[in-house]
Amino acid sequence: MSGQRNKGVVIAPRVNTGEASAAADHSVRFYAGDEFPADAVAEFLLAARGDSAIAAIGTAGHLTAIDAALRARGAAVDAVELVDADALLSTATTREARAAAVTAVVHDRLRRRGRARIYGEVVDIVSMRGDIADAVALEHTWNDLLRERPIALLCGHCIDGFVASDGPRVYADVCRAHGTVTHDALPPGDVLAAAYIAERERSEELAGRMGSLLAMLGHELRNPLAPIATGLELMKATGSPEFRREREMMERQVEHLTRLLDDLHDASRITRGSIEIERVRVRLASVISEALHEVEPLLAEGRHVVAVALPDEDVAVMGDAYRLRQVFTNLLSNAAKFTARGARVDIASSVRRDRVSVAISDDGEGMEPSRVASVFEPFAQGSQALERSRGGLGLGLPIARAIVELHGGSLTARSDGEGRGSRFTVRLPLAGPHGIVEAAEQAPTDRLASLSRQRVLVVDDNQDAADMLGALLRNAGFEVDVAYDGPAALAAADIARPDVAILDIGLPTMDGYELARKLRERTGDRPPRLVALTGYGHTEAKERSRAAGFAAHIVKPVDTHRLRELVEALAD
Repeated sequence: MSGQRNKGVVIAPRVNTGEASAAADHSVRFYAGDEFPADAVAEFLLAARGDSAIAAIGTAGHLTAIDAALRARGAAVDAVELVDADALLSTATTREARAAAVTAVVHDRLRRRGRARIYGEVVDIVSMRGDIADAVALEHTWNDLLRERPIALLCGHCIDGFVASDGPRVYADVCRAHGTVTHDALPPGDVLAAAYIAERERSEELAGRMGSLLAMLGHELRNPLAPIATGLELMKATGSPEFRREREMMERQVEHLTRLLDDLHDASRITRGSIEIERVRVRLASVISEALHEVEPLLAEGRHVVAVALPDEDVAVMGDAYRLRQVFTNLLSNAAKFTARGARVDIASSVRRDRVSVAISDDGEGMEPSRVASVFEPFAQGSQALERSRGGLGLGLPIARAIVELHGGSLTARSDGEGRGSRFTVRLPLAGPHGIVEAAEQAPTDRLASLSRQRVLVVDDNQDAADMLGALLRNAGFEVDVAYDGPAALAAADIARPDVAILDIGLPTMDGYELARKLRERTGDRPPRLVALTGYGHTEAKERSRAAGFAAHIVKPVDTHRLRELVEALAD
């Protein structure tokens, strides 16, 4: 039974997995049994760089068709090595032997040249023989090779092989193992529908697990970080010059850890589809200027030459200023980190019709064009040792792209190769007609002049965190009581009658929500204003805090400046 004709359709029912970076250079093309795409294979092979070994591994009939297509394009007779797949498999009768045979072919070609570009249909042949599990295992062997060596691979699969009872599962497995999936023919409708339903369910399950894992990880790491950050802030407040260098070093590391946790938090929200943005009129030039200011120490450290052409002051977008600043900060930080000392970083902007484009380019390390798509995959990194030496989880660009897309825009990357720099372009829709911002500005908010010795109750079962936060607030002029569990907090509140209570949500025995309810009951007509303190910052946690009567929701580690301002406002 031949598949349905549908030339050049790209359909990829797969989710992001740990194989994402390998799959970026691993493509598959499905075809009907009587319509082998020899021309498409020839085009793929001839797109190789001059220093690449080029090979095609297939059946004798397909190799003949590929050879004819190459000759028709003027390729040299010996430009592409043709390897008979049936002969290759004739002595490889086990899964291990087949993996070894494929690996040997690749390594042999790489020994001759620095990289390889290969068309292969070994997996399809094994699958058509009925060895389904071995075929899928062989796909993962290819991905292992792709992760380790500079290879680009196109696999050919006859669509007729997916009509058996387990066809939908195998079809989905094959699609999942590849970065790009192209159909010259589609499988029968029932097979395609079943594969998509199964893959969607699997994707949703994996997304839920990943989101929960990242949220839990972020929460557990924030708890020990909170007292360290607060203690450093308290040391700074004393004004003592002793150990200043060591303290500043620790502050930088705490800031770095906090950014990593923020990335984990954002990644979990993106995975769950729960990330939110505000939509207000935002001057794009101001956002980029703030991002530049934030990255200025990194640019100065690298002595980079920065050329800036900001959008006109009246160019605006409808969006979230904080999130957009996060995008440009990430792109500028990457440009600074991956560009040689003293090199150039350019920011250019333009407005066309209803969109504004901002391009950040550098003349730094660059990347192979085949790797460009993979930089937006979560946890994907280039040179592992290099990337880790500079910090990062491989989440910044995926988060940046998700934020831009939530604004109705796009984030794209381009590079002409290693050592030839990179260019990242953000495109956003303009706000309203021509995106012009009204001239009126908001009046600045006056800070409170005095604290009037307001009383604050701090409750956290992490005693170090509670003590450090209490000391910091005392240093700011508040009267502070500290408790380490719910019963002790209630006893302290009966005596002290706090104006503000900062409650850790994850308390043992009596959690923060229950403690909040009992505090309101016991303090009658003068209940304290409540602040939730937690490692969870996702939307559901904030909504639950709001429903429980909390006036504010603070995520650990605490931004002490913001917390002081918040407590001042609530205690007033």
